[in-house]
Amino acid sequence: MRFALSLRGVTKTFGGVAAVSDVSFDVPPGIIKAIIGPNGAGKSTLLNVISGILPPDRGEIRVNGRRLEGRPGYEVVAHGIARTFQLLRLFNNNGATVLDNVLLGAHSLLRPSLRRTILRRADTEAALRDKARALLASFGLEGMEHLQPQQLPFGQQRYVELARALMTDPPILLLDEPASGLNDAETAALGAVLDRLRTQGKTIVLIEHHMGLVMRLADEVLVLAEGRKLAEGTPDTVRRDPAVVSAYLGDDGVTATC
Repeated sequence: MRFALSLRGVTKTFGGVAAVSDVSFDVPPGIIKAIIGPNGAGKSTLLNVISGILPPDRGEIRVNGRRLEGRPGYEVVAHGIARTFQLLRLFNNNGATVLDNVLLGAHSLLRPSLRRTILRRADTEAALRDKARALLASFGLEGMEHLQPQQLPFGQQRYVELARALMTDPPILLLDEPASGLNDAETAALGAVLDRLRTQGKTIVLIEHHMGLVMRLADEVLVLAEGRKLAEGTPDTVRRDPAVVSAYLGDDGVTATC
């Protein structure tokens, strides 16, 4: 079976301290794989390594069988990976609008070259604007394109970031705590969005502290603790693992320390 994403022995250290240590796992196409664990477990560092923000010290990262470890972020995007961040990274300065923020997700499609300059048709940017508007509409943000992001409720700002990540039609989405800061209704709506994306064929790697969302949504769960893989399996299997309960989950299997 060819996996959408595979890691083998991935390690990342800072000043001799291993933030991620010898982590290996596979993600089949079209599923949601959640990565959970205590704060400081190495979850965000792992996503930074996969997405090309940080190079691994050792190990292999394969996307659809192709090795990508150590490649810069723009090459990772070109191979079908996009991501969001734990802290919102939206541009509010210089009058940047919601539409402008989503269009930034298409920057890899517009890298300048002589050939593109010669052959580019006048409607290229118009087509990208239409695509950005369609993505915003799919998240219930139709008619809000002209607003600045800070004028939207926090939950809708999360959707702007997600729409931006989808501008390149990535087969794989890396989402770093997308439910952070959302209320219960917004979290439920986010779960419906992620379920829809999975139905559309997206492969999603999800870091999340909201255990209710993880247990409802994930097909597979990977648990990290102190940079190492502690457990892996279905949500039901993981929530009953004594080591996971001791290190992260409460006795009910869903209460985590955030």
